[in-house]
Amino acid sequence: MRDIVARLRRDAGQLTLAELIQEREAAACEIERLRDQQERARVAMPTPRNAPAPPLPATRSPAAAPQPLQLGALVRLSDVCKLVGLSRSSIYSRVGEGSFPAPVKLSDHCVRWRRQDLEAWIQDPHPRR
Repeated sequence: MRDIVARLRRDAGQLTLAELIQEREAAACEIERLRDQQERARVAMPTPRNAPAPPLPATRSPAAAPQPLQLGALVRLSDVCKLVGLSRSSIYSRVGEGSFPAPVKLSDHCVRWRRQDLEAWIQDPHPRR
């Protein structure tokens, strides 16, 4: 995943609505991750009242290794096929049966799957009814 700040600073006029929504979701996931990290650090290391605040961590360089998709990310169909090892028709067939997570409709011609829904399905593809 590219640096989230660089992604958000791109010219929004050149992006589709689906891309804008996906960038917003990725930013929200990154904010949640940073808040959790900050909370864990605060709990693990209580500081004395008069101690100066610790310095903020350095931002990631653009050359840093890409990270895997974050939970909450929206995944396109081609990536879903690779992730779960099913064809497009098998995925849509299972969605119709209710045995695969339903996509999120972003526009008339654009759907995406929530990464956390796919991860849950991968963990238990045959939920008990």
